[in-house]
Amino acid sequence: MNKRFSKMSRSGGFSLIELMIALVLGLLVTGALIQVFLANKLTYTVSDGLVRAQESARYAMLRLNRDLRMAASGPMCSGAPVELNNIIEIDNDGDVGDIIQAGGFIAYDYNGTDSGTYPFPLDGSGNDNANQWANFETTGLPPAIDGRVLPGTDVLGMVTMQPIAHDMTGCSNNNANQASLGVCDDNDDSISSHGVDQGTIMAAVDCTAGVGDVFVNVNNASASSFSRGSGNIHTGVSNQNNVNWSTPYQENTEFYRSDVTYYYIGQSAGSTPDRFRPALFRVRNCNGGNNCVHEELAEGVENMQVFLRTNGNNTLHDPRDNAIGNWSNVSAVELDLVLVSPEPVDNRDLEQSLELGNGLTVEMEDRRIRVAYSNTVAVRNRITVR
Repeated sequence: MNKRFSKMSRSGGFSLIELMIALVLGLLVTGALIQVFLANKLTYTVSDGLVRAQESARYAMLRLNRDLRMAASGPMCSGAPVELNNIIEIDNDGDVGDIIQAGGFIAYDYNGTDSGTYPFPLDGSGNDNANQWANFETTGLPPAIDGRVLPGTDVLGMVTMQPIAHDMTGCSNNNANQASLGVCDDNDDSISSHGVDQGTIMAAVDCTAGVGDVFVNVNNASASSFSRGSGNIHTGVSNQNNVNWSTPYQENTEFYRSDVTYYYIGQSAGSTPDRFRPALFRVRNCNGGNNCVHEELAEGVENMQVFLRTNGNNTLHDPRDNAIGNWSNVSAVELDLVLVSPEPVDNRDLEQSLELGNGLTVEMEDRRIRVAYSNTVAVRNRITVR
């Protein structure tokens, strides 16, 4: 019996050396599997960050391109441009008046972002001072967006026009000296309610006379007429006093809605104290910061740089460049957007350098991944009036 027990004990189990070899092999296999898992996780995180950045870029460019094509646009009558006169008071707080006075398009450049290399984001006191932004005409940001723009990024402002309704025109008894314009249908019957909100910036155009007026509608949406009179307008925009219509605006009149819009980069609503998230914003028809609605359009847009081309000149100009001379000389806008992933893609800082327009290079160092997009858009497309 002792002999059988001895044989069984010698033939069962592993020796210490065999056990150590098995443990080492197991650790090697486990380590390899962990490396594969981490590599796949990193690939997925990077891919997901890029996809989300691309989606935000596509949507941001779509919105910007659409408005830019119509920026500073004006109606045309049978191919001939219309002389638009301004009734809006442009000497208030800026904002709306600044863009209208500039002819429907304006841009603000952040100091030191015209060319060369600069680190982003900018840290330190004073970087968010409004006087860091300027163009060739003025220094400082409009009150509507002061304190909201991310330092190191540019700002776009524009006026766009869209027809209100093709079945509305002026009434035959309208008078250029009256503050109100009666609204009628094509049969000259008065419309009971035009449906345009009080405070809407509008344009009335008469192709027969070849003129138009830009004004703020003082009447409410249930009225049967538009008014250029004075009143407590919630947007803070007002009309000039004692200014008559350029023409009576009777049966040959078209009415347009004019939107005054600023685009800028600000802090997303999804930001937290430990995780800053940028986004593309817009604010429309806001004057002096009164009752303004700042719409977040696309999260992840971290930087916007604006460069301009002028008529007959393919050179890129920074908005501060005095060579632009007049905003009406701007024929196209080059937009450079930098998109950032919403979450870190690595556990270590990544050094990134992105080349934008006009020889400008932006350098970043953190754990997120970024990608740059560029597009050039012609401005001042025209609206054909029937």
